[in-house]
Amino acid sequence: MDKISIITVTFNAEDVLERTLQNIFQQTYPNLEIILIDGKSTDNTLKIIKKYENKIDFWLSEPDKGIYDAMNKGIQKVTGDWVNFMNAGDIFVSKQAIEKTFQNIPKNMDVVYGNYQISYQNFQKFKKVPADLQNFYQGMSLNHQSIFIKKTTIQDFLFNLKYSLAGDYEQLCRLIQANKKFHYSDVTIADFADGGASATQKVRYLKQVQEISAQFFPEFTQNEQHFRQKIQQTQQLEKLKSILSVPIFEGLMRLKNQLKK
Repeated sequence: MDKISIITVTFNAEDVLERTLQNIFQQTYPNLEIILIDGKSTDNTLKIIKKYENKIDFWLSEPDKGIYDAMNKGIQKVTGDWVNFMNAGDIFVSKQAIEKTFQNIPKNMDVVYGNYQISYQNFQKFKKVPADLQNFYQGMSLNHQSIFIKKTTIQDFLFNLKYSLAGDYEQLCRLIQANKKFHYSDVTIADFADGGASATQKVRYLKQVQEISAQFFPEFTQNEQHFRQKIQQTQQLEKLKSILSVPIFEGLMRLKNQLKK
C-alpha cells in the first residue's frame, strides 16, 4: 500500500491547527506520514505541535520566505509515495476521504485530484472540479488541498517562489506542459477555509494567474479579456463586501450559488 505524506504548513495558527491535525489523525487510510513546517510562529502554535509530536513524523520551526518556500521544505522531507498539502485551518471532509480517493487508481499516474468545498462563516459551497483540464488556461479550477502528487514527480517540480499567491497554479501548469498523467477521482476530498492569502488578495492573485496563463497558454488570445472580466467582477464583489455585513453578504453569495445549480 502506498504511503501518503501530508504536509501541513503553519504560521501563528494556534486557533486552527489543532482541528486540522486531529482531522488528519482520524483518517482511515492506514499508511500516512505527517510533516509539519512552521514559519517560526510567535503564538502558541509550537505548544500545539509539541502536544502532538509523537504523532507527527517530522516537524521544524524556522523563518521562511513565504508559504511556498515552507511547502518546498516539506517536500524535501517526504518519504511517502504521494504528497498532499493540508495547511492549518483546512481539513478532509470525512474520515474516509483519502481511502475513497485512492480506490482503483490507475497505475503510473503523476497527479490524483478530486472535488472540494469552501467553508465561509455561514455556509459551505461545493465545487465539482473538471474531469479534464482542457480549460486550465482560464485559471485554477482545482484546489491544492484536494490534490495528491507523486513524490518522484513533485520533487522535480518544486513551487516557484516568484508567484507568492498563485504558485500552485504555476506548478500545475508546468506539470501539464510536461505531459504528466492526471487522474480525476470523483470524491469530495477537502474543506477549504475561505480567507487565505489568495482569497484576501484576490485581484493580485488573479493578475498572477493571468501572467502564468499567458506564459503557458499563449495560443489562447482571448485570455486577456477573460481575466479583465474576472478582475472587474472581483473588484465589484469586494466593494459590495466592504459595504454589507458578513451575514448579508454571505446570504447573497449563498443565493447566487443556489441559483447556479
